Amino acid sequence: MSASIVSHIDTYHTVIGGRRTRRFRLTVRVAGRLVEQSEYASRRAALACETAAVEFYAHG
Repeated sequence: MSASIVSHIDTYHTVIGGRRTRRFRLTVRVAGRLVEQSEYASRRAALACETAAVEFYAHG
């Protein structure tokens, strides 16, 4: 039986140099345990990394 893999992308805003910037945080958990957390400037980059991370952890 394989462990369950859960991934989630959060969106948040931060202010840098007076400009409001949107950031994306990818969180990946395996069997409830945090295994990866990273931040990206674009949703496309976060989605690409999410796909790769889920594939990686699914195959151990």
